Amino acid sequence: MSPMKLRKAANSSPDPNHETPSCADASWIEKFSQRFEPKPQYLIPILQFVQCEKGHLTPEALREVARYLRIPESTVFGVATFYAQFHFTPRGRNKVTVCRGTACHVRGSASLLREIENQLGVKPGETTPDQRFTLETVACFGACALAPVVVLNDRVHGRQTSASVKRQIEEVDARTCRAECAPAAARPRPARGLAKQPRKTKNK
Repeated sequence: MSPMKLRKAANSSPDPNHETPSCADASWIEKFSQRFEPKPQYLIPILQFVQCEKGHLTPEALREVARYLRIPESTVFGVATFYAQFHFTPRGRNKVTVCRGTACHVRGSASLLREIENQLGVKPGETTPDQRFTLETVACFGACALAPVVVLNDRVHGRQTSASVKRQIEEVDARTCRAECAPAAARPRPARGLAKQPRKTKNK
């Protein structure tokens, strides 16, 4: 398979001055207003719900949540930026996580991370513009016996090398590409030039 093209990273932090397309009538607003009372104690569950619905938190989403709960936008923004579970840019369909624990570090996780950064063209916390991959790091997976560890989506890959992790990312990328192209390719073609045959009836 040909090497993957380098991808420029999207900005990983929210831009307060950035205006997203209006979605005042978006279904997710109606959904969280029906599910949660307009009370400040529901701020985190509402943010989790909105992120699940939209894929990430936009400036407009934060404003809508603040308006619904009748709290300052700065409060919503502060909570959303404090917790690592919330994201302000679209997440990739595939997640690559590199362990930075002591055992993995000693066995070369830093060089693996650099290889992955070069392969994807992004830094930790960033998503490729085609939204196929998000690169992350974690302090420790707790799988030190398998160091160095890289997790692709939910699958743990132990004792990784530059060559093995590159190959696995390419395989995941190829599967993602096939999945994206499959619906159009697998669409059945209408039959042409076939006349409908009349049904034969039995003589009584």
